[in-house]
Amino acid sequence: MKTINKTFVTIALLTAAILGVSSNAVAQKKVNIKALFWMLPADALPEYLPQSDKQGMESHIIVCDYKNAYLELGGGQFTWEMCYWNLKDGRKLVAVNRNFETGPLLRFFYYENEKLTEDEDYNLFENISIKLEDFIDVSKLNPDIIKKLRKNVESFKYIIYYKLPRKGTSLKLRIDHEAVTEDFKSITYETFKELTIKWVNEKWMKQ
Repeated sequence: MKTINKTFVTIALLTAAILGVSSNAVAQKKVNIKALFWMLPADALPEYLPQSDKQGMESHIIVCDYKNAYLELGGGQFTWEMCYWNLKDGRKLVAVNRNFETGPLLRFFYYENEKLTEDEDYNLFENISIKLEDFIDVSKLNPDIIKKLRKNVESFKYIIYYKLPRKGTSLKLRIDHEAVTEDFKSITYETFKELTIKWVNEKWMKQ
């Protein structure tokens, strides 16, 4: 009888644990992109937002795509957008792409247990090696400039701009065209390309 009781208790505890994990994952999935927007720290938002006025802040939302987990603000000179990816463990990876006159600031947060926590050490390029060919069609270049240009691009001399996905899960990247053409007058805008990095098994990979 004691053995049966112990077995029953063990099964009951395991069932409760499994249900607890499942309900936690379901609860986390219920949060939407706008709810995550309201959870962001003040320094992740543009200065022009009236942060003491929720209705005023809401009026600056020009895209709120719940289905594709994407939100974009308008009313400023530079792009501000956010999105998230669902992780296998029930968490969400939240990205905020905020642009300034000096360039973009891409920040990553994790949503877990109803809290949003920034990962200040998040490395988008952990599994990616940047090459000149990712951003420029070298077949259209003067051979004399390739060596120096390659060094500049692959050492991250030029700012990289990002575009978060509204559809799909991939990020689009491009380098600062104006900075490159200022250094290399012979390069035309038709020479530039976008780099797509794909979200594969919760890692970033070049397409």
